[in-house]
Amino acid sequence: MVGSSSNSNSKRDAASNDRFLPIANVSRIMKRALPINAKISKEAKETIQECVSEYVSFISVKRLKSVTVRNVKLSTGMTFFGP
Repeated sequence: MVGSSSNSNSKRDAASNDRFLPIANVSRIMKRALPINAKISKEAKETIQECVSEYVSFISVKRLKSVTVRNVKLSTGMTFFGP
């Protein structure tokens, strides 16, 4: 298990990277929640990046399905993510 994570990260191609949120943004948010002198490993940043991206994708699909069921036309981001 020691090398399995680095192998899976190196196999990510350009197409799969497009579905992830930018690592710099994820890292910045992570740093806000930790003490100033805390260190975050690259592996931790990539893991959180994948989890957050998957969560956002899941919520987006769920919202799109509920909007489609109600026959509401999407016009803005606020309409999409609104109540």
